[in-house]
Amino acid sequence: GLAYGVVLAFMPNLLAGRGIQNPGLFYTAEVVPQLLLRTMAGKLSDRYGRAIVSGIGLFLMGLSVFAIIFVHNDAETILAGLIAGAGWAATGPVIIAWMLDLTGTNQRGLASATYFAAQDIGRILGSLVLGYVVLSLGAVAPFTIASALTGAAACVLLILALAQRRHK
Repeated sequence: GLAYGVVLAFMPNLLAGRGIQNPGLFYTAEVVPQLLLRTMAGKLSDRYGRAIVSGIGLFLMGLSVFAIIFVHNDAETILAGLIAGAGWAATGPVIIAWMLDLTGTNQRGLASATYFAAQDIGRILGSLVLGYVVLSLGAVAPFTIASALTGAAACVLLILALAQRRHK
């Protein structure tokens, strides 16, 4: 949620400052891989495990947020959106499946509510807290921080996936 909060709050101004007038290019491009890849990501997570697919998805999301730092035209904006969409396609449904794996049938409603609350808190932190970072360090800083945190989370999941594979 934090990285997406940064993208939602700060990307339009960052792009406008570079002469890119339609941030909708990013958001539209982001949806295409989600529509095309979600089912495949779900199947891959069933076969190879939730951690590996989620880790790859988080890596792609972090890469997308980092790429936004370097976007200077419409094509690069679309490319960053496509990467983000591929990441979200891998992460979104797989995290929900993982949550359901770990939750009893009589607790799934509460687990879902908790998951979405965590997403909301991440968006709040991404936009509000890192808004102060923008004021202090400039428009690029929140993207750097969000991509680093997302990349760190991806590393944790990938290490977890490797550890799980070794114990099988």
